[in-house]
Amino acid sequence: MMPFDPAPRTAPPASIRPMEAAPFTEPSMLDDEAIPDDGEADTE
Repeated sequence: MMPFDPAPRTAPPASIRPMEAAPFTEPSMLDDEAIPDDGEADTE
């Protein structure tokens, strides 16, 4: 009965982990803004 308890507990955390990683890779525009900020040529 022990493996039955951890089984359902690993399902919820696994679904939350991929969701948190998606928003981190989705903000591609945020990375684009950081590139020009680092480039002094953009300010010229």
